[in-house]
Amino acid sequence: MTDTPTEREEGGAWAQLRRRTVVQWGLAYAAGAWGFLQGAQFLADAFEWSTRVLKLSTLAFVLGLPIVLVLAWYHGDRGEQRVRRTELAIVTLLFLIGGGLFWRYHSASERQLATAAPAASGESAETIADPRPSIAVLANRAIRAPALLATEERVAVDDADVEHVR
Repeated sequence: MTDTPTEREEGGAWAQLRRRTVVQWGLAYAAGAWGFLQGAQFLADAFEWSTRVLKLSTLAFVLGLPIVLVLAWYHGDRGEQRVRRTELAIVTLLFLIGGGLFWRYHSASERQLATAAPAASGESAETIADPRPSIAVLANRAIRAPALLATEERVAVDDADVEHVR
């Protein structure tokens, strides 16, 4: 590097952001996240995934953007390739905040599902949370071959004629 530390400080914030490639990394991350979310949306539609998968993916990418920007700030300058304590502290803090937001979102969505399920079905939460095995009784509809169906219709018509004649 040919510039001195005093020359690096000059130029303002925008010049530092450009020199450290923060803008390029941010745009590349946003484009990659958008492409991934488009693919996830396609797969969610094709395999009928829950919308929760897409919401969590979006939340992860939104929370990952500040981490990428911090890493680009500290490692975007050529020659600055070692991990500093401040960088480690900032990234750790961002991970903790992101984990807290994930936990908050997860617990809020669990509460929402727990209150929405009994209201939608009209049953109490105790009935739904019953761990005992249950058996479902479904109506049985016989499916018969067309040849048999024609024979049965003739028999039924013959029986009706017989009763009608009597």
